[in-house]
Amino acid sequence: MTLDDAEPSEFRPSESVPSESHKRKLPTALSPLAYREYRLFWSASVVSNVGTWMYLAAIGWLTEVVTDSPLQVSLVVTAGIIPLLFFSPLGGLLADRMPRVRLMILTVMLQTIVSIGLALAYLANATTFWVLFMFSMLNGCVASLGAPVQQAIIPQLLPERHLRGGVVMNSTQWNISRSVGPLIAGYVVTIWSEGAVFWINTATFLAMIFVLARMTPIPAPKASSETTSSETSIPSTEINNGQKSDDTGRGKNTKDQKDDSVGKDDTAEKDDAVREIKGILAEFGEGIRYVLNRRELIAVLVSASMLSVVLAPLQWLAPVIARDFFDAEAAGFGQLAGSFGIGSILGGVVLLGVGNSVATARLVLIGYGGQAISVALLAGAPTLWVGAVTMGLSGFFFVFVSSSLITVLQTLAGDEFRGRMMSLWMMLFGISVPISNFAHGLLAEFVIGMRWLLLFDSILIVAYTVTVATRRTLHQTEGHQTEGM
Repeated sequence: MTLDDAEPSEFRPSESVPSESHKRKLPTALSPLAYREYRLFWSASVVSNVGTWMYLAAIGWLTEVVTDSPLQVSLVVTAGIIPLLFFSPLGGLLADRMPRVRLMILTVMLQTIVSIGLALAYLANATTFWVLFMFSMLNGCVASLGAPVQQAIIPQLLPERHLRGGVVMNSTQWNISRSVGPLIAGYVVTIWSEGAVFWINTATFLAMIFVLARMTPIPAPKASSETTSSETSIPSTEINNGQKSDDTGRGKNTKDQKDDSVGKDDTAEKDDAVREIKGILAEFGEGIRYVLNRRELIAVLVSASMLSVVLAPLQWLAPVIARDFFDAEAAGFGQLAGSFGIGSILGGVVLLGVGNSVATARLVLIGYGGQAISVALLAGAPTLWVGAVTMGLSGFFFVFVSSSLITVLQTLAGDEFRGRMMSLWMMLFGISVPISNFAHGLLAEFVIGMRWLLLFDSILIVAYTVTVATRRTLHQTEGHQTEGM
């Protein structure tokens, strides 16, 4: 059953269904914006993510200025990513158990509090390495809760035939933010300070809360199934309290039942908490078994892990590349980091134009091949301008890989598992990126330097691409994607 066939109350508000005249006004590539709830979600995400990328650029640059150490920059960056390993599973479970819009509002509120704290620490001139490390970790914890929710909510806002377009557009808005955010941050730092960036980030969170509050509430994915289950089961509280009649004739009378319940009330809440924890762990284990039984999901997640391992340092250690390669200041760093996002936007436009005509496996292979070339060119870039062009080229092909893999994952996973699937995606990111960033920071500072490391990364990408192409490990997803779209 597609989302078009489902009752609107199960997946998305009925008000989000566009009129035929509204549909005709939009190009095919932008058709997801015809749905009101997706349009609100998309616009709120653009505003918030611009602030997020401004914050990421500013805290990375501030760490580089304060420490002048690739290793310590990588540690601050890693502190913001490691929480994905621990908190994204919880976020995925909550996304499958709670209304996702409300959950998003809660996580953004928590991020607002953290952002205000960092801005106040800057005003107090207390932004040492350890303070930046702590705030990076706090922000990562809250963001890790919200990340699976933001990915899992998209299929609730769109019919299935528009899912790929919605995912690509979501990736495009992220890349718009990735390009605009660092550019703005670089000039804000040059004109004012890093502290001003932190206050702007706070304002964007508040704007996102305002927009999300205007969205029509969407029920939790399991609401209807839980209701059905409860209607066909006997409530345990009725039995424990002696309210259920004895149909067999072998039970105790009401007085005896009440006597037996004495002393149990004190432990009832603890028992409920234990059952809830066991239920949560069981649900997450169910999600893992769901993945292990589907080879196409495993292939997607492995490919995503490779993307994180090889390409993470290119983005997260951009302050080190800017200063060590080109002796750039804040504005130059913003241009270098922003060019990756500009290339990603162009790549997203191409993907929207391609639609479903090109198989996922082919798009991933093209993306990895382009990445190998662009990373090798960046390793030998003589000037900031050449470096920015190669970073843009890397961003262009990055979208081919990331958007294609996310689309397949969204399509293959059932709605009741989608939050947990995205949390596993985030967990793999939380494992691979910190390890990769730490290793790159350590080697860059004490062994061979960033240029040689990037060249080595390019060789790794080539080796992986050849392996995937010859073994056809991703081709098994093609039939599933065609069916889902």
